[in-house]
Amino acid sequence: MLAGYEETEELEGSATFVYDFAYLEAKLVDVDKVVDSNIELLIGAALTAGDALVTKVGPRSLPKKTVEVQVGEVRRVRGSILVPICWAPISASYMFPRLEGELEFTESDPGNVRVSLRGSYRAPLGVLGERMDKMVMHRMAESTVRNFLGRVADRFSRESD
Repeated sequence: MLAGYEETEELEGSATFVYDFAYLEAKLVDVDKVVDSNIELLIGAALTAGDALVTKVGPRSLPKKTVEVQVGEVRRVRGSILVPICWAPISASYMFPRLEGELEFTESDPGNVRVSLRGSYRAPLGVLGERMDKMVMHRMAESTVRNFLGRVADRFSRESD
């Protein structure tokens, strides 16, 4: 768990896992430089006047939700760059889950890096929320992660040009 996010009673219930990936046309050493120097730009976050990182997330075809983002300490393990990440809604937190996970950058072959997000969330609204999640909301969560990774890939392409 990242600093500043404490477990509360809202975290009762089972965790739901999400995973997706995208590819960057890049070398891992180049991605490493961007991760070190400008991870905020890469994930699309902006610093607010209150010193919080915020961005918008959501499925491609729906309005986006503004979330506060925390990025943990970057680690390098066995040829991968690991970035702990957590996002939580700024408003209506009783309706939208907090996602905790890890971005992983790994060279898939020379000139290509796979960026993946492996994370979990707990559906809000108790049993009703878990049922809604199983019916439709999990697909929205998967689409949100897919859209987020696509935007990371696009930003990296623009940053490296």
